[in-house]
Amino acid sequence: MKKLLILFPVFFTIMACPGSFAQTDLGPKGVGGFLGYVDPEHVGGTLGLGAVVDMGTLTPKLGLDLEMLYWSQSKGPSGREVSWRDLTLAAHTKYRFSLPGSSVEPYLGGGIGPHFVKSEHEQTNTSESDTKFGLHLLAGAEYPASLKVTVFGEWRYAIVSDFNQFAIFAGAKYKLGQ
Repeated sequence: MKKLLILFPVFFTIMACPGSFAQTDLGPKGVGGFLGYVDPEHVGGTLGLGAVVDMGTLTPKLGLDLEMLYWSQSKGPSGREVSWRDLTLAAHTKYRFSLPGSSVEPYLGGGIGPHFVKSEHEQTNTSESDTKFGLHLLAGAEYPASLKVTVFGEWRYAIVSDFNQFAIFAGAKYKLGQ
């Protein structure tokens, strides 16, 4: 099962790109940020903050983003508090769909990346750190707010070992060099 989950982004990329990668246009095309609600299993919902670099396209419809996401959450009374943190670095491919007569561009995508997870237990004064591999499933839409700024909304589900995460984000990207 894990092998299938790992191979999903590779399969998605290959199937979305029939032919060759002759139309590849890779390199930093934009930078931005996002924030939203992250709900990790067994932890509860919290605010997530992230940064994104638009790395261009593999084909005209298939884009590549590099992302960093951070969230933290604490629970429990003072003296017995437990806290969790997750710093994620990820590469996401997004297949964009055109809507005739609309500037809105929906997308579906997937990606992979490490999650640097840390938990701390105040009562026992202990902490645990672990690096977990994550597979990310995405759905969202982008809208050009101006010639240089694109806004987006995104739903995400991250399959991360025993620490799966659901999230909803909103953000903006600033186009570089145009």
